[in-house]
Amino acid sequence: MKFYDYVQGIQSTVGKTVYQLYALMLTKPFLEALEQVAPLSEGIKAAFANAFKEVSYKRGTVLLKKGEPCKTAYFVVNGMARLFDVSDEREMTNRFIGPKGVAISYYSYFSQKPSFEYIDLLDDSTLLAITKEDLSEIYLSFPELHKIMQAKLEQSHIESEERAMVLRMLSAKEKYAWMMEQYPAIFQKASIEQIATFLGMSRETLSRIRSGK
Repeated sequence: MKFYDYVQGIQSTVGKTVYQLYALMLTKPFLEALEQVAPLSEGIKAAFANAFKEVSYKRGTVLLKKGEPCKTAYFVVNGMARLFDVSDEREMTNRFIGPKGVAISYYSYFSQKPSFEYIDLLDDSTLLAITKEDLSEIYLSFPELHKIMQAKLEQSHIESEERAMVLRMLSAKEKYAWMMEQYPAIFQKASIEQIATFLGMSRETLSRIRSGK
């Protein structure tokens, strides 16, 4: 082997190692969320690190359109995403997703049927993207992951139900207080209209509450 080829081989190996370490570091918050359910093997951690792709998009980028199958799930490293629908030409916000959350249309992602929702970004964001195809391959390689992911999905469903209950039962002022506790920086990211539709109140009502009237 020529010395040049030898050096190139070392550089290639070092480059791959550095990338793998970076990928593991980047996916650490996601892996930690899964490990709240059960410990993960090094094989699973490496599989996710290899499958996730780091992407950065500007505010206003649409990640998913209604009617399209959701082929990619996005773990939010920083920034904020929003799930919304359009009714009578008015956008209705269903969910805000901040750091450590997953921007995904669950029904469409797992069924690969057209989505009922849109996903866009409310801020310049760094995301970890994983396709349904890559996730399925990880499932095949690590069957034990099914129980862990099932538990996380159940947790997400419970949180969704709790959120829906809060928005149904609380008064307008209580909803606003809950909103500020859950998303303290939301008014720096989303418009008054987007927040109002999420809380199920008019823009005027929200403005009055914010002004203390």
